[in-house]
Parts: sequence; structure tokens; C-alpha cells
Amino acid sequence: MTKKFFLLDTNVIVDFYTGDPRIKKVFTELRKGGQRGEYLIFIPNFCIGEVFSVLASKCYYEERVNEKITEDKFKKAKWDFIDDVSRDDEYKRLQLYYHVELNRYHLFNAHLVYQPAWEFLKKEHAARRLLKKDGNKKFPSTFDLLVIAQGIEMTNLYSDRDFAILTSDEAILAICEHLQNLKHADKVSFLKRQGSDKNTWSAPEFFQNLRSFKYPKSINAKDYNSFNQFCKQK
Repeated sequence: MTKKFFLLDTNVIVDFYTGDPRIKKVFTELRKGGQRGEYLIFIPNFCIGEVFSVLASKCYYEERVNEKITEDKFKKAKWDFIDDVSRDDEYKRLQLYYHVELNRYHLFNAHLVYQPAWEFLKKEHAARRLLKKDGNKKFPSTFDLLVIAQGIEMTNLYSDRDFAILTSDEAILAICEHLQNLKHADKVSFLKRQGSDKNTWSAPEFFQNLRSFKYPKSINAKDYNSFNQFCKQK
């Protein structure tokens, strides 16, 4: 079995540290595999701050009874997460998570994500899909789409057979699946810039020789079979 690489988003981290039973099996195996050296688990640095914000909002401002957490649960989740993302100076504890710094390549890649993602969402919402239980539309956050942008670069580094975004967010899963099914011509078509003649289009020089790239694969943390199948493929 080859080493696998996972990028976590805020949703799956919060779900684990607040004790969501739907992802416990996958996340427990993920952590064990990380400790055995079979997996490398990455967290975007901006997601670390977002985790604290989401945990606090679930404690102090969440009105839905099934989503609200107690102050004791908030404090435990916060400190458990801090312990896991911190490595002491004497290296007494194994590094469980590795931070991914947001860099210029990720920001370039964001241009490859935002427009096709929002066009897809518009069609899904028009068809009454990707809706919350109360009928409101599901939307990804800016950070969610940046995670996908980071995933493009990490797919290039580690290959789509060995790298995946692990999430429990339905919108991210649907967007990644849609993006993966785009042909290269479709991927770059929205990058064209309108020229002086409104009937002609020209691509910015930066994108004229854009290499063929792959959008990242995503795995539902609530689906152990999909996770297990991905981990076992060579």
C-alpha cells in the first residue's frame, strides 16, 4: 500500500472534535494511519483559525438544538485540537497534522475554482438540489474554495491516486465531483478575457500555455467504504 495524503477542511475537523459519530470510524482510522506513517494529514493554516471560530459560534450563538454544544464541550474540543496541532519543542509527541501555508500558487489556482464552482452551484440550486433541511441553499465559504485551490497543487505534487480532500461538507463534495468531470477545454474556457472586439476573446498570457491539470478528489468522511477503498488502492 502506497502512502496516502489527505487535506482536511474545517467542517470535518469540527465534526470530529465535537464528537460527531458519523465520521468517527473514518477519522479514527485516519489518525491511526497517520501515527503508523501510512498517511500524511495536512491542515490549511487558515482552517486552524476557522476551527476556533466555528467551535465558539456553536457554543455561544448556535440556535439549532442539535448543532449547539455546551461550554464544557467547546473547551474540551478547543484544547484537544490545540494539543493535536501543536508539537512540543522536545519532539516528545508525534506530529499528527502538518500545516499547509497559503501561497501564490494556491491563489492562482483559486481562479480555476471560483467561477466553475459558482456556475455549478447556480444550476444545482435552480434544480432544488444542495439545499439545507429548512430549504435554504447550501453555499461553500471562501475558505472552502481555497481548500480546493490548495488541493489542485497537492494533486499535482502527490497524484490523484494518492491525494484527496477529506470533508464532511456536502457542497465541497459536490463541487469537487463536478470539477473533476470537466474536460480541459472547459476548465480553461472561463479564463478567456474579452478583447477590444466584443465578438473576439483572448486568453491572458499567463494562461495561454496552462498545463493540463487535475482538480482534487474528495472523500466523504461519513463514508468509510469510500475512504477504505481509496486507502487500499496502489
